[in-house]
Amino acid sequence: MKQHNDSTRQLAALEAMELIEEALQQLAQEGRIVDSGEREWNPVTRKHDIVWVSSELATKH
Repeated sequence: MKQHNDSTRQLAALEAMELIEEALQQLAQEGRIVDSGEREWNPVTRKHDIVWVSSELATKH
């Protein structure tokens, strides 16, 4: 049962990360955030993630 709970938790975490990534992409398309050019290692996904920063447009909203 513990393995099932761990798998369920991992799946939920991956789904949450996908939703966050979609939201970040939407904010980027709207011009509210921009790619800083930096990357940060994510031990969960085992990849380098974009470091986003607020854009000038975001501060005008």
